[in-house]
Amino acid sequence: MMKTNIKRVYWTDADWSHLRETAAYRRDHTHSNLVGAFDLESSAVTAEQLGIRTLEQDIKHEFAFMYVWQVGVEDTIAYGRTWDELRECLLDIHEQLRLSPDYKLIVFDQKMKYDFHFFKSELEISDKDFLAKDLHDVIKATVADVFEFRDSKIYTERDLATMGEEIGIPKVSGYDYGLIRHALTPLSDFELNYCCVDVEILLRYFREERNFYKYVKLIPLTGTRIPKEKIYHYYRERASIMSIRASQLRDTPEDLIMLGKLQKALFGAFNYSSIAWDNVIKDDVTYADISTMYGSLILLEKFPLKKFKPLPIPEDSEELLSEKYKNTALLMTIRVRGVKNKYPCFYTFPVSKEWEYHKKSLKIYKDKLMSCDKIIMTITDIDYKLLRQFYDVKSVDVLELYGSRYAPLPNYITQTVIDLYRDKKKAGEIMAAIEADREPTEAEQSQYDRIKTMVARIYGIFVQKPLLPRYTIKPGGLVEAVRDDENNIIYDFVKKEHDPVLYQWGVWVTALGRAAILRTVAAITLEERGGRGVNNDNVLYTDTDGLYAIGDITHIIAQYNTEIKQKLRYFCNMNRMYRESGYKYEELEGIGEFKVKHFKHFKTIGLKKYAYITERDDFITKISGLSRDNVYFDKFPTAIEKLEALQPEMEIGAEEARNRIASYYNDKITATVIDYTGQPLEVVSRSYIVLGVQKFDSRRYNLRQQLTNQGKKIELERNKCLRRALLKTD
Repeated sequence: MMKTNIKRVYWTDADWSHLRETAAYRRDHTHSNLVGAFDLESSAVTAEQLGIRTLEQDIKHEFAFMYVWQVGVEDTIAYGRTWDELRECLLDIHEQLRLSPDYKLIVFDQKMKYDFHFFKSELEISDKDFLAKDLHDVIKATVADVFEFRDSKIYTERDLATMGEEIGIPKVSGYDYGLIRHALTPLSDFELNYCCVDVEILLRYFREERNFYKYVKLIPLTGTRIPKEKIYHYYRERASIMSIRASQLRDTPEDLIMLGKLQKALFGAFNYSSIAWDNVIKDDVTYADISTMYGSLILLEKFPLKKFKPLPIPEDSEELLSEKYKNTALLMTIRVRGVKNKYPCFYTFPVSKEWEYHKKSLKIYKDKLMSCDKIIMTITDIDYKLLRQFYDVKSVDVLELYGSRYAPLPNYITQTVIDLYRDKKKAGEIMAAIEADREPTEAEQSQYDRIKTMVARIYGIFVQKPLLPRYTIKPGGLVEAVRDDENNIIYDFVKKEHDPVLYQWGVWVTALGRAAILRTVAAITLEERGGRGVNNDNVLYTDTDGLYAIGDITHIIAQYNTEIKQKLRYFCNMNRMYRESGYKYEELEGIGEFKVKHFKHFKTIGLKKYAYITERDDFITKISGLSRDNVYFDKFPTAIEKLEALQPEMEIGAEEARNRIASYYNDKITATVIDYTGQPLEVVSRSYIVLGVQKFDSRRYNLRQQLTNQGKKIELERNKCLRRALLKTD
């Protein structure tokens, strides 16, 4: 790949005028076709160093401050040390490129989630064209009405080191983040090179993406390029003969109302950690995971193919389980009274903040529903069947009922899955041949891993929400959800009118995934208990597409796999596109089937927190926020001792702490900070973050509190309390 030189200059020496696009281009386009990139580096001092008391003294709070920034456009990277300098630099770019609110520059930022906590205090953020998944996860923000900052990581799904490998620019290593630096700290050539290389990787990576899409503005926000392009290709190819037009989904008031109802339904994977065996080591454990689960569901199951329409409400809710609705996808709002789980140690339904509960009677365990006197919920027919299978109910009243015709997904979807799975299977065969002869190189492993993720990314296309909460920038820099007079969050419609993937398919594919796992869990449990589960004491843990169970469950897995094989043969024989394309059953064989592994020992201490010992005596941790090679376990000589050391109260690392980032604006918090060279500087702290290790404490994230005020996050109130406490420290 031919690489053009990229200049690195101090911001006052930067000249951007040579990048100016023609007046005709600016007149005909809403965005510049230049690629922009941004990064900053920050140091942090603790609250103790600043002489500030926080409400939670057991957690290490740090106040971060920027000491160098880098902004790049096409072939030039400028850097500076202060926010005033950045504002001046952005003004120069604005004037020299002749940007305007009708002609914006897109700037990619790999740490948007973190950097925005500085932006919202230091830069002018527009309420327009602002997109956030939640209060602490900003996807897109417009600065000064002309710079459209985008989160690059949500698109690439890679860290900068991996991106650098792909484009042939290695990320610099050896940078010491432990040193305290500020705006007056001299930076060595090595340090400046480290900072600028990060921006250069972004510039070169997204210039390649621009070559693919032709225009920067067409680069999607999320990382689904290859499967999305395949879907669009097949969609356009078959647009004249399709029995369904995805453009049926327009942003009319009726559709927005329906989308709002769909977003209240359960969405996402089913995760479960055993109550009976929490923090207990179990021996002889079988792990079974479904190969390309979502891809297989897209191929083999039926989905709601048309828009939902209101249906007559049945007099008896039992009709919802009858043959009458066999070919109808149902979305229902129901009032359920006297809900109680059938199995004392197994809770199926997550507690959704979108539902209404009788709070005094609500009992939950690890975010799962145990019992409640009354719930008003919006669910699909798939989840309704699971509700009735795993819970006893006194009565069910149907409040709203909508239906759509069940049918296989269009061929432009299924052919995309087929292409990607065939590529994955072929790559797997090549990798197996390599591993039989030698250790694969890093490049070979990286290539194989990228191909494996392609099928998973089609799921990402399905689950992009068309309605996201609208946020605003409040005085003092806080980002908050916009609410109407009745305290309901106002949503923005962000899905493209002619997107060939309907949001309802995402709701159904996750429901089908939960059902696939729960069906297997039920088969294991009911077999052990003679047809009526009493205590699910042999299923230890489940995740998105797999489960861990005590003992040998291969006969149950074999039964499930046999049914999948039959469905796949039926698909291959009956799907006209598949037959006419000359595909063979063997090319898809294995998709959707459980694959089995055996472990000597297994232990769970909660959701996304478990570890096991393989048959080769390797100790493997799977703990959110805790790296696999964490030094915490180094002091234990044997694998079993390491497993015993895994405890609920153990500390977690800074990665998960950063995921719980909480930022508050206070321009009165200042301190004289001494850098590692001994040079002092009065620093104004703009970003308050949880950056240190924490202890696991489920009480700190009690779901019952989150249900207060029908889903309004208690975190908002907690943030305000913390901010008031900080303001009193002046």
